[in-house]
Amino acid sequence: MFKRFSVLAAALIMVLLGAAACTPHEETKPVQYTVLVGCDSSLSDAQKDAVYGAVSAVVYDKDGAEVARKGLTKDSYGSSYAEFELLPAEYDIKLAGLPDGYHVDADSVRVTASKRDATFLIDDEEIIAEKMAYTVTVKKPDGTPAAGITVQLCTAGNATCHDMRTNADGVAQFSLLPDTYEVHLNDLPAGFTFSETLTVTKDSATLTITLTAE
Repeated sequence: MFKRFSVLAAALIMVLLGAAACTPHEETKPVQYTVLVGCDSSLSDAQKDAVYGAVSAVVYDKDGAEVARKGLTKDSYGSSYAEFELLPAEYDIKLAGLPDGYHVDADSVRVTASKRDATFLIDDEEIIAEKMAYTVTVKKPDGTPAAGITVQLCTAGNATCHDMRTNADGVAQFSLLPDTYEVHLNDLPAGFTFSETLTVTKDSATLTITLTAE
């Protein structure tokens, strides 16, 4: 009886060992990495779309070799993500393709996933917009400063507008995200007019306007 049990036990062990040999090691199974990337909250939806559309998440192994690259997909919360299927290991994840005027706080994020990780979330990467100075100077026809005039800079379609009054030198200064802004003037003094369509851009951020006498 004991001999028969020993034979059965030995056979069972052999079966289990064979099954284990045929089953892939858990360590070789890919793990899902989900990279979450936020964007400067001061950006409009259109500006976020443009940034997300240009940026990719790039995965590097510990030796610095590129392993995978994917573009960002915008989610319903205004953030974005990229998903990867990678073997459990230590990786550096960087953002590539950032447009001019944008940066991230950290050059890269290091992540490590074990065989038990189903999803690895990275939620501390945020794309920051670097604001720049825009200066509009308003003068009267005789060249003297036009103080107290409201200068309004608006993005395409007047989606976002920013107001600033000219100072005693006729100057209105703005600190805004890099973009193209249409210039409007309000609160003009009596006897003066302005009807031109002018813009300031990230490449031409200084503008001088001379009012026209009625």
